[in-house]
Amino acid sequence: MEDENGATPRRLAELNHRTDVVERLDLWRAAVVKEFVKTATAGDLPAVQQFSQNVTLSYTERVALLAAAADGGSKDVVSFLLGDSMLGERDLQRIADSIRGNHPQTDPLPEGSREIESLIFGRILYDRINHWDLPDLQTWVQRTPTFDANKAWDGRTSLHMLAQYGEAEDIGKVRFLLELGVDPNVRNSDGYTAEQLAMRKGLNEIAATLGERRA
Repeated sequence: MEDENGATPRRLAELNHRTDVVERLDLWRAAVVKEFVKTATAGDLPAVQQFSQNVTLSYTERVALLAAAADGGSKDVVSFLLGDSMLGERDLQRIADSIRGNHPQTDPLPEGSREIESLIFGRILYDRINHWDLPDLQTWVQRTPTFDANKAWDGRTSLHMLAQYGEAEDIGKVRFLLELGVDPNVRNSDGYTAEQLAMRKGLNEIAATLGERRA
């Protein structure tokens, strides 16, 4: 909560040298965040959604929240949190690694854990697809056990990202994703396929390649 000048209660207390108020606000916030983490661990999606609308978390707190949801095994909460906030590849990788670490004797992972791992790696792919070159992508795929490349984040898949923000030289990445079985028929939140987005941008070779795989 902020006033008309954008100042939070904590900031106002600091400006007025009210350390007692600052301490009470910090204790209150710590209790709220702790409860937030408990709901994520328990897999209570409605409560997590309500908390998200009313509590602004720091980056570190968002990482901890996602880790708690993954540890609790709630695919729905993990999916919501991954879609609700941008987290760095290194932190997402660490959370995914912890899933494997929790099941050192199990290969493959239990279905629920595997689905969560797949979601996390799918988010990494979506976030990084326009930053990697083809060798980077191939190396990442070789060392990544499973990922959901057809999951839509912000209404778009990794193919949509390449078609909308990529360049003509990204044709190799497009072909590689198609070889992996990524579905070119998925429509984004505006109803467009990756092929249609590529056509709109003038990426004719990419559009033609996607069109060849159209159902």
